[in-house]
Amino acid sequence: MTLHLPAGGLLLAQPAMQDPWFEATVVLLCRHDDQGAFGLVLNRPLEVPVATVLPEGGGLTALDEPLFWGGPVGHRRVHLLHDGPPRPGSQELVPGLCFGGDAETARAVLAEGGRLRFFLGYAGWDGGQLDEELAAGGWLVLPPDPREAWDDGWDSQWERLVPRADRRWAARPARPDLN
Repeated sequence: MTLHLPAGGLLLAQPAMQDPWFEATVVLLCRHDDQGAFGLVLNRPLEVPVATVLPEGGGLTALDEPLFWGGPVGHRRVHLLHDGPPRPGSQELVPGLCFGGDAETARAVLAEGGRLRFFLGYAGWDGGQLDEELAAGGWLVLPPDPREAWDDGWDSQWERLVPRADRRWAARPARPDLN
């Protein structure tokens, strides 16, 4: 029997992970079921303003927000996280945190003073693949916390969260190579 992690939960790459795609990453889990899993890397902003990948004339080109690297899959698609209630085309992961939508969704959220985050690509696992990685100890898991999706301290987010997920790391630095 497979344990399905809740949407909105956080996956933290184990400190020993050497995979360059996921080393020191925090992944927001959007879905985990028998067909597979899907998430967005929260702590890898790109050096590209989000406006450069949005359609012209959509009323979003003035956005001064970073575009985030969502993961190594599907780099031709931009994904949206927003706060507030779900809107057409989006789903609520946990109260106050929704995944999905389009330019109209983004404009509506902005007009109401809400928060948005845009991601290029995503992290994806085939059915059972994430379960195997979890069983092998590749990931630390934290319960849903929508505040982490909006944390602007992405450069230290992983280091801050690892000790919460595994107390063995509380007394020592998560990345001793950076000391």
